Amino acid sequence: MTIHWREAMSVDGALIDEDHRHLIDIINTFERQASGFTEADEVLEILHVLKFYTRTHFRREEHLQGVVDFPFKDAHGKEHADIIGKLNAVIEETRSCEGRALMGLTANISLLLRDWILGHVLKSDLRMKEYVDRMERELSQMERLDEIPVGVE
Repeated sequence: MTIHWREAMSVDGALIDEDHRHLIDIINTFERQASGFTEADEVLEILHVLKFYTRTHFRREEHLQGVVDFPFKDAHGKEHADIIGKLNAVIEETRSCEGRALMGLTANISLLLRDWILGHVLKSDLRMKEYVDRMERELSQMERLDEIPVGVE
């Protein structure tokens, strides 16, 4: 099931939203390709890209939250750490997965990714909306997420 950007998901109408759209694009790519995965390496390639961009985005959000003394910063950071922990766990599980088990795992990963992006954006990230004006100077100095080349871990 494809995730479609909705205005109700908008945090800042600019960079944070662009980050979220890029992450949604990666998740949608995973979903489109999931039924055709035959090797764990195919799954791992997308998961590593997603993890890189997710970590980059989370660092940006946490930096912005620090700049404006966001009152939910600690809880938000814990959610970020939990999401990265879940990504790390599915990456490890994928490394040793083959055949039919890979098909089942990719279906579970799709659900996890969809629940995470929709749940986190709609519940936690929208709390930042009222602080966006104070974040504006910092936001203007950040690169677009889709312009940052994937790094090697």
